[in-house]
Amino acid sequence: MADLISLAKGDSKNQWQLVSPKTVADMRVALRNYVQRAGGAKQATGAILVGATVSAACLRDLPYVPAALLGASSSAYAVQLPKDNRIGEAAREAGRGAASFWDFVTGGSWQHAQHQKRNR
Repeated sequence: MADLISLAKGDSKNQWQLVSPKTVADMRVALRNYVQRAGGAKQATGAILVGATVSAACLRDLPYVPAALLGASSSAYAVQLPKDNRIGEAAREAGRGAASFWDFVTGGSWQHAQHQKRNR
């Protein structure tokens, strides 16, 4: 097990890696671009959660997990559509609402805890 962990981290003596550093860098750039198109990470996360919840509730003939995955992936796509797209704007608005609700419920403590964790 330790060998698999070291292989995944790239710490092995052979310097084998499951994913190349260039692939990791490309994935980070793609994620950064996605978050920018979506209007922020909290907004994108909120839209994905709303999409998963609504589709699991509405698609009752499907099992919950596939229905939630269908809604989450659809929302993840819709939230990054251009600004003049009505579906994209609706997804971003739902994401903003979910993020505002989460901040209200937690009192902003989640965001503060994440900031504190990063600065350690």
